[in-house]
Amino acid sequence: MRKFVITAAGIIITLSFILIIFLSTMGVKTDRFNSLINQKIKEINPKINFNLKNVSLKLNPINFNIDVVILNPNVAINKAKVEIESVKTNLNLIDYFNNRNPVSKITLISKENNIKDVVNFLNEYEFNLARSLILQQIKRGKVKISSNITLDDNYSDKFSYNINGSVRQAEFSTIKNINLNELKFNFSINKKSIDLNKIHFILNEIKMNSDSVKINRKNEELKIFGDLKSKKGKLNFYNYIKLINRDFDLLNDELISASSNNKFSFAISKKLKIKDINISSVINFDKLYSNKKYQEFIYLNDGSVNINYKDKNIIASLESNYMFLNKDYNNQKKKNTIKLNYQKIKNKKASVDLRINNSKNSINTNELSKLISLKNFSLPEQNILLDSENKITFQLSKKNQVENLKIKSKINANETLINYKSQRTKKYFKNFKNQIKLNNTQIDLDYNNKEYKIALRSEYVIDKINQNILLNISKNNKNYFFTADLGLSSSEVEINELDYIKKLNVDANLIIDGVYRQNKEIFFKTINYLEGNTKILIENIELGKNDKIKNLDLFQIDIESASGIRNQLEFKKVNDNYYLTGTQFDGTENIKNLLSNNSKSIFSNFKNLNSYIYLDIGKYYINKSSFLSKTNGEIQIKNSKVLNANISAKLNENRKFQLNVITNKRKEKITNLHVEKPEPFIKNFKFIKGFKEGELFYESVEFEGKSISNLKIKNFKVKEVPVLAKLLTLASLQGIADLLTGEGIRFSDFEMDYQKLGNTTNINELYAIGPAISLMMEGYIVKDNLTSLKGTLVPATTVNKTISKIPMLGEILVGKKIGEGVFGVSFKIKGPPKKLKTTVNPIKTLTPRFITRTLEKISD
Repeated sequence: MRKFVITAAGIIITLSFILIIFLSTMGVKTDRFNSLINQKIKEINPKINFNLKNVSLKLNPINFNIDVVILNPNVAINKAKVEIESVKTNLNLIDYFNNRNPVSKITLISKENNIKDVVNFLNEYEFNLARSLILQQIKRGKVKISSNITLDDNYSDKFSYNINGSVRQAEFSTIKNINLNELKFNFSINKKSIDLNKIHFILNEIKMNSDSVKINRKNEELKIFGDLKSKKGKLNFYNYIKLINRDFDLLNDELISASSNNKFSFAISKKLKIKDINISSVINFDKLYSNKKYQEFIYLNDGSVNINYKDKNIIASLESNYMFLNKDYNNQKKKNTIKLNYQKIKNKKASVDLRINNSKNSINTNELSKLISLKNFSLPEQNILLDSENKITFQLSKKNQVENLKIKSKINANETLINYKSQRTKKYFKNFKNQIKLNNTQIDLDYNNKEYKIALRSEYVIDKINQNILLNISKNNKNYFFTADLGLSSSEVEINELDYIKKLNVDANLIIDGVYRQNKEIFFKTINYLEGNTKILIENIELGKNDKIKNLDLFQIDIESASGIRNQLEFKKVNDNYYLTGTQFDGTENIKNLLSNNSKSIFSNFKNLNSYIYLDIGKYYINKSSFLSKTNGEIQIKNSKVLNANISAKLNENRKFQLNVITNKRKEKITNLHVEKPEPFIKNFKFIKGFKEGELFYESVEFEGKSISNLKIKNFKVKEVPVLAKLLTLASLQGIADLLTGEGIRFSDFEMDYQKLGNTTNINELYAIGPAISLMMEGYIVKDNLTSLKGTLVPATTVNKTISKIPMLGEILVGKKIGEGVFGVSFKIKGPPKKLKTTVNPIKTLTPRFITRTLEKISD
């Protein structure tokens, strides 16, 4: 019996051992636990339809568990299905027999499913924001999943899970329609986070990868952060900027060769709003081109861009070399640098800080003319060697309009030709040919929101000689302020108004300080010209349009005229009046112009001058040998015209000179001039030579632009009157013609009544009487157009004597026989100024008018 018991026990133990070995290694197939497994699956989600076909059991004797393996089960929720490779779980036998929950963990391994099917299944199971946002962007691809589900021992409806898997051959549609192709990555998912790693994809033909992307759930929000890298490839930088939702068109929409390294993070709210975006990027590029609408001059080469974006704030920086689009300018490739900082703070305008430096670039002025345009200035075609340092800052509006532009530049240039057209300059600089050459030029530019300052230091050349120039220009409130300091050795300066000439190679200097106003008027605070002992100083002169003087505080000269006379004169404003004082002044040119009617009154250079001018001039030279001394008086000016005047002086220190101008209540301006021995004035007329002695009286009445004048000269003689001599010669009165060009002919009286209106002078009567000859003439003269004169010339002027009694000339004039001679000649002079035609006819009978005028003079 004992032996039987021992044998039976041994058999049972052996069989049990064999069974345990068999169950541990081979397992068995059974549907015994199908209901239990289905129950546990339903506890996870009652919507899951889990169809078990092949269930294998294996014993785990150590833990006294049974491992359950389900192969190829059918899993579906509603119509959403996924293909499962296997489901594994363990059954605790002790818990099972004690009627406790025997299942603590379920492992599910899927087959490789289409991503769309998995997305649909998971959404049917439970909507998950993170999963939905990511997986719904995937257009196609394959996914394989391994999931571990851990059940809570105490609560059947509570569990935790961990899902691992991989995605391959996927296409991912991101924001702004930027597509990712050939996407593959591994992932790990639990209830609180999603981890993506070993990510590879192609973005717009650029191969990119990421070490890790993490998605964490916190307070019903999702936090996403990760990294992104790309190897060098073709990148559309414009589209890259779109990723951060910026309307940024400074760059050209072209592919560039670049690589990048990026880190990012952002959050997704409960209402699916993306916020707290953080992006940090480094992009290295080969060439980068700007938008052509901004510039087509340079492009960036071999540079890098750093971009940091945080919650709609963006900070970007760029460092690069730059090249000119024209390859001929790129002779210093490594010394042309550019640095840019871009900053956009939320609800504020974007700010840009740009630094551009270049060294020894030979640039054609055709390029610079596209960027620079100045009135009256232009650059002829030439190559200029340039160095520059430039700092540019500005803001960008929402529409990318440049605002608050500031530029600070230092520019060095070698030889530069500048075309400059200026009638003012040519008037005073006779060797100026509308072109200036600058050498070794340094320019400092400070531009601030349409206001700027320019400082130029250079050598300039007008005629072979280098001279220094310092020029400062600033623009403020639409006015241009300027100062200039010019050496003038290379310039021939001529001031006709002062009869002054500075020859070449004579040292001189000009300093100017003034304002060019927005209304095109010019204000000179000072104009200071120095040449040895020569000085011209002008203070506070204001020039309106057409160069009319609106105000002048001081005009002071100490110069030597071309005739060798020293000019020392001062025209100074005191209160509202002017004082014209000085030791001496050469007025030769002024007198010539005044007598020839070639110039207007000096006061016509003023605009609406209303003032008194007080005179005190020691010597006012009429010509090199004659002058007015002790010139005193006052002139009243109204609307830039002489209203009243009273001037007295001594001609050559002992002869009377008196000028009076009075405007009466009828607005008639009456002028009276009295000059003893006026030879210095008369000698300026080309048609009279050798004028001597005499006394001049002039009276004129001017009203509404018309003047009626009378000129008288008494007891004078002339040595030569070319027109008169010609008349006598044509009339065969050669004797008197010889006398007129010899010792001279004396006249006792000369009188002319004439009227002037505009350019036309009507001579009512010109009458001259003397012991040997008399003349009467009338007609008109249209200035620079036409002359028409007629008159009578008689060899004898004394009525109570016969012509035959004139010594030496009687036989010539009247002949030896009675009736052979004539009393005189009548003549006509007519034609343009340079083509006058003269006709002469002998007369035997004098006109009653001629005889009457002669008797009047004799009786006087």
